[in-house]
Amino acid sequence: MKEKSVWDIAGKAGLVLGAVSIAYMLAEQLWLQDGSGQTPTLTATFATIVLWVAKFVGCILLMRFFMRRYAAKNEGVTQRDARSCGTAIALTSALIYSAFVLAWSKFVDPEMFTRAFEQAAEQYSAFLDSNTTAMMEQMQDKMPVISFFSNFIYCFLYGTVLSSILSSRVGKDTDPFADGKDPFTHDNQ
Repeated sequence: MKEKSVWDIAGKAGLVLGAVSIAYMLAEQLWLQDGSGQTPTLTATFATIVLWVAKFVGCILLMRFFMRRYAAKNEGVTQRDARSCGTAIALTSALIYSAFVLAWSKFVDPEMFTRAFEQAAEQYSAFLDSNTTAMMEQMQDKMPVISFFSNFIYCFLYGTVLSSILSSRVGKDTDPFADGKDPFTHDNQ
């Protein structure tokens, strides 16, 4: 029953956390890409930094909320159970966000990586030789898939580490070696 409950909460929580990350990505795209190709204004850059901090803190709080909800709905949840729930949440949210980024870069804004490569080539042209430039041009077509896997791995690892940290405050501590006695007292009872 706990396994079904884990995936039920993970699916819903992953959708919410993925939606928060997607909303941040869309807001960033709208604020930083004004269509002129110019460098973003200081206000737009500051707004995206504030928005990133809000997303970062919000995702941590949401992960904690969903892990606590799982513990409240299931009696006897251990830290290991809470960590498993958090890992499942991390997996689903990473998959949702990465799939959205892939779809966005393939169908909605296929020029996203082209603009990024052109901007990088423009900024670092003095440091790039012709071989590096040619290799960058070859990588452009593969960037949506590379982006999918790199986002997925990063988000999943970040969520797994976060769930490990948060699980210490969510589930009951179970020590298989403890027998209920204080190991630092020397009572010979």
